[in-house]
Amino acid sequence: MTKAGFLSAFLASCTRMICNHDVKDAKARRSAAFLAHCNKNAFTPLTLHDTVAMAHTSKGKRELKRAVYAGSFDPVTNGHLWMIREAVELFDELIVAVGVNPEKHCTFSVDERVEMLRAVTRGFNKLRVDVFENQFLVNYAQSIGANYIIRGIRTASDYEYERTMRYINSDLHPDITTIFLLPPREYAEVSSTMVKGLVGPRGWQNMIRQYLPEPVYRKLIAMYQPE
Repeated sequence: MTKAGFLSAFLASCTRMICNHDVKDAKARRSAAFLAHCNKNAFTPLTLHDTVAMAHTSKGKRELKRAVYAGSFDPVTNGHLWMIREAVELFDELIVAVGVNPEKHCTFSVDERVEMLRAVTRGFNKLRVDVFENQFLVNYAQSIGANYIIRGIRTASDYEYERTMRYINSDLHPDITTIFLLPPREYAEVSSTMVKGLVGPRGWQNMIRQYLPEPVYRKLIAMYQPE
């Protein structure tokens, strides 16, 4: 038997093993679909159409890929906006959630942060803005039916923290997957804290403009430089 013939037979066997058990788990169904694709096209790269098709269940219904991207967004920066743009392309629905931490002092109120997020994400039709309070992010994700959590990694310390949280989240809800996104260099050091720390010295208005969406920039100017 040739290598190609052996691979085909092996993949067909694996596919039958999964399908014959009437598996209800979505990940297992995707595995079966992937194996079936490989059996049919053992040496053909997956296309975008193939990837979308593999998300369908055995009943022909497509599994909704819903993700949540959470933060304090105090205020939302261009780094946040980059994360949102990337996530919108990856998922069917994205919930951008403002997390309320009573122990954390915020410059903007929850309503103001929600208003700013809605202003800068108005053009995304697969996105909605929400608020959650006094609960773990993974529990919030489970409550809204999200099967993915999006987290940004900017530094080594970010990675160490997020890696730990990813394992904790998996212990609580193993069906929810954490996705890490690494922003490009121009956003790697941008944070809400950094931007607010630049306010004050002469010329700060021009300095912070490069880090903020226009509606957020105007909001910050109005707060720190009222007419």
